[in-house]
Amino acid sequence: MTGAVRQRRTACATAGFIRAMAGSGYAFDMPTDATLCFPRPEMLVQLRSVFGETRKGRGIQRPVSIMEVWSSERTGHWMIVSTGVDGLSCIIAHGEDWSFERENSVILGP
Repeated sequence: MTGAVRQRRTACATAGFIRAMAGSGYAFDMPTDATLCFPRPEMLVQLRSVFGETRKGRGIQRPVSIMEVWSSERTGHWMIVSTGVDGLSCIIAHGEDWSFERENSVILGP
């Protein structure tokens, strides 16, 4: 895929993503198996400004991507985002009712 085609697809996906969010209040209208990708800077704006989400954790999926969990304590919405070495970030999973649990400092036996 050429850079121009990728940019056009990204722009179309972004426009649809924003329309879906604006029209639904906050709930996703996209199927759970859909993947939306944006350049990383644009993804960060969407996650922070549109969704009010913050990064809760991240890890490296060697050798080609970083996986992140983003969520909103206000709404309970969550997303898993994968960013590749090409700078493209993709929402690979999302859902509702994220549980904000603190890890117990006591380790329980079997």
